[in-house]
Amino acid sequence: MSFPTLSAALDSLLALTSPAVIQRGEDYFRGGCVRALGHTPGGRFMAIVSASADSTYRVFVETRDGGNSETWDSVADFGCNCPYDAEPVCKHLVAVFRDIQAGEAVDVGEDLEGELWDWLAQGRESAERKVQLERSLRSGDIALLRACTPLATRSNVHRFYAAMETLRGPEVLQLRRELNRQVYAVSP
Repeated sequence: MSFPTLSAALDSLLALTSPAVIQRGEDYFRGGCVRALGHTPGGRFMAIVSASADSTYRVFVETRDGGNSETWDSVADFGCNCPYDAEPVCKHLVAVFRDIQAGEAVDVGEDLEGELWDWLAQGRESAERKVQLERSLRSGDIALLRACTPLATRSNVHRFYAAMETLRGPEVLQLRRELNRQVYAVSP
């Protein structure tokens, strides 16, 4: 999803940043150092940026208007937990700004924001899969649960069973069998 009105606001912040920091941030962006980027419908972006094997930073960007993403036209706040403080915008923020402009953010929904930092720390693909799994588990829709069965593990299968407690029908029984077979290698 692209954010055209927000893109101009990010560019205006970059205009206040030194060319050297912008260049390093763009190198991080092109090098895939933004491991994961998510946003809530309220306009809060959160990202994990890996500077090296042993240094990972958390970056956030909040939009001024928490409404529809079409109206996100200004930045209310932003930050990074890196130690750089010579300028308001560090190279990690530059990389995240570029990732936002490229439309790489995953919409996680308001109800999943609390878990987002942990998921982002595991990488972009992992965060996308976990968002899909959470939405499916909360939906109560058997078809969505079935689509997520490849994500079932011994540590989370109980959540699938809990999501199916109120569901009835032969497809629910079949899904339970599939989960047992997959997770516990049990034959029917």
